[in-house]
Amino acid sequence: MGANSDPTQDGSDEQQKRSEIYTYEAPWHVYAMNWSVRRDKNDFCGPLTSFDWNEAEPKRIGTSSIDTTCTIWDIEREVVDTQLIAHDKEVYDIAWGGVGVFASVSADGSVRVFDLRDKEHSTIIYESSEPDTPLVRLGWNKQDPRYMATIIMDSAKVVVLDIRFPTLPVVELQRHQASVNAIAWAPHSSCHICTAGDDSQALIWDLSSMGQPVEGGLDPILAYTAGAEIEQLQWSSSQPDWVAIAFSTKLQILRDPRYMATIIMDSAKVVVLDNRFPTLPVAHQASVNFLPYTAGEDSQALIRDLSPMGQPVEGALDPILAYKAGTEIKQH
Repeated sequence: MGANSDPTQDGSDEQQKRSEIYTYEAPWHVYAMNWSVRRDKNDFCGPLTSFDWNEAEPKRIGTSSIDTTCTIWDIEREVVDTQLIAHDKEVYDIAWGGVGVFASVSADGSVRVFDLRDKEHSTIIYESSEPDTPLVRLGWNKQDPRYMATIIMDSAKVVVLDIRFPTLPVVELQRHQASVNAIAWAPHSSCHICTAGDDSQALIWDLSSMGQPVEGGLDPILAYTAGAEIEQLQWSSSQPDWVAIAFSTKLQILRDPRYMATIIMDSAKVVVLDNRFPTLPVAHQASVNFLPYTAGEDSQALIRDLSPMGQPVEGALDPILAYKAGTEIKQH
């Protein structure tokens, strides 16, 4: 038989267990959380804010936390490789720039770069112009590691940095109408970046001219308006034509419309453009297979195969099919 116990005492103990609630109230919306899985620490570990895979060494993952640390994990051995006190305040994002190099941004308003070969030191690449203004997101250009971009909390601009020239932005993207929430560099191009924010817009920018003065600031080359504020975006590295965005309760994937065509008034020619190379008609290697229809006042409807359009063709590109109507064709 079991020992007698005081039901009043048992009920009190049970009530105490049930009412053991701990609350953390953040000064911003909380969009993600996770429990610590560290086995080598019995103390509480700060919640994670972000993580990034090391594409050059896929067994490594870097995580950032509100406890001011960045942690590098070896997921094959399921152990912590190293943990660094990265900032003076909460760390909001982390991004790899190479095998042993990563950067982080923090509530202390700084972008810091770390080299795992020298864990005692870090390099401050940028600090917010306004004191105590947090930086919340960071993107490192994988195609050209000289460049990275960061987001200032509650700001409608994106700051693009050149790590060779610390402290000064190389360009600021300022066409969003509300706070920017996410950034993603193109995985197939060194000079394209996508940004998204509370104005419900996803904007794609061509930064190939960012070192040159542009009157009035740089404009995006493409824009998409979602049904609500965009909280996150990712640009697919395996399918670089596709960008994924998250807003409200929805996830959407968008096709990057690289190719477009335009008609010049009173002209007999159609100009085909590639948005990766603004201002110039397509005149480079391309891999697209579609059949655009054109029609005009010569009463002809022509179908052209543009798959060889990036290759030199003697003379003009000939249509593969033609139809002649009884009068001028105004629309098709």
